[in-house]
Amino acid sequence: MKTQKECLLVFLTFSFLTAFLLPLAQSQTSSTVVAITPSAITTNVGQTVSVNITISDVNNLYGVDITLDWNPSILMFSAATPSLGVETYPEGVLHTPINLVQNNLTDSGEYRLIATTIAPGAAFYGGGVLAVVTFKVTGSGSSPLTLTSELADYNPQGSEDITHTDQSGSINTGTFTSPTPTGTATPTSTQSSTSPTTTPINTQSSTSPTATPISNPSSPTDIYFLIAATVIVAIVIIVAALLLRKSKHE
Repeated sequence: MKTQKECLLVFLTFSFLTAFLLPLAQSQTSSTVVAITPSAITTNVGQTVSVNITISDVNNLYGVDITLDWNPSILMFSAATPSLGVETYPEGVLHTPINLVQNNLTDSGEYRLIATTIAPGAAFYGGGVLAVVTFKVTGSGSSPLTLTSELADYNPQGSEDITHTDQSGSINTGTFTSPTPTGTATPTSTQSSTSPTTTPINTQSSTSPTATPISNPSSPTDIYFLIAATVIVAIVIIVAALLLRKSKHE
């Protein structure tokens, strides 16, 4: 009878831990997002536009592998500026020292960013700007900004992937339209009267995305998870001790 009670107690303990701790563990990574911001831009041919590659709600981040693809017949790559190392870029991502493995075009329509923190640098928690990518609009139409990424955590025994969601974007463009004359007077053939005046949309100087810092949490969520786990385990141990004590008296 005593053995049966002990087996039942062990089963209840593991069931309790699985029911409460597993959802907490899964919630640590489910909200992590790597995104293009702004997600959609409308502009004109000839303009310069910039987008941020951002990350939010990440825990224990130690390495990133980012790929961005676009339509090269519409967009021409101008520059990419990583914001890696929050000690240098407060709005950025990762801690120094940084190993910048790759930061360049791999094709006419593809950009690749690979970087990792070097031990003993600290793991990164929170969110920020990974890089700012700038394009010159050379054709009309719509170009997707297709984002794919891999995130690696810190683990001395072997790094593992961080579960997350990628959110791509797009840049939609048009062409300059010449104005239609409405009067009978012969228009003076000057540049100022025949060329429409257009207000630049999303130019690099006026609309380059501001790298707004995404504040890192003052206390990483792993700490809360550890506290919750400790409390739950303590409760289970106390209950187990009481049941064992009761079973001895029986």
